Amino acid sequence: MPRGLTEEQKQHIEQWCQALESGKFRQMPGALFDDGYFCVLGVACEISGLGDWEDGCYVIGEGEDRITASDFLPEPVFNWLGLAQNPILKPVRDLGTANADGVPATELNDDYSVPFPELAAAIRKTYLDANCPPELKTEAHCPRCGFPIGAEQFGGPPDDPIRDEICGQCVDELWQEANNA
Repeated sequence: MPRGLTEEQKQHIEQWCQALESGKFRQMPGALFDDGYFCVLGVACEISGLGDWEDGCYVIGEGEDRITASDFLPEPVFNWLGLAQNPILKPVRDLGTANADGVPATELNDDYSVPFPELAAAIRKTYLDANCPPELKTEAHCPRCGFPIGAEQFGGPPDDPIRDEICGQCVDELWQEANNA
């Protein structure tokens, strides 16, 4: 079941949009950050203030708790926003894509070269617009691995209560662990 955005998460999303519109960030495809250039998700990492950049990767924490990301939002950042690792966005103009449900943010940034201000408009349209259906505002995430999940992606038998809580891969791993113990 999709979860709703908190007021704080909505504020974080709006801050992300404002940063994309600010002109302070130079855009690039293919990675979160490289030599002063950012992708759309890299800007979210930067403004979250949750970590630091090391060799083009966003790094949060130290030692065993260290999380490193180079392509998608790391778990603390996607939780800070209340969105998925690679949020699905409703484009604000026709891009000729057949995907009526939306397009991943990285695809809009990398493959369609959608500029940051237009990406900000797509983020607002998808996640902050009062007319947006609640099921499009957020995606559920597996609490075990952080993977975004939807009803069609849940694993396990239909009557298994854990099916509504974690992704299919984690269900399979837990089932294997239980049967090998």
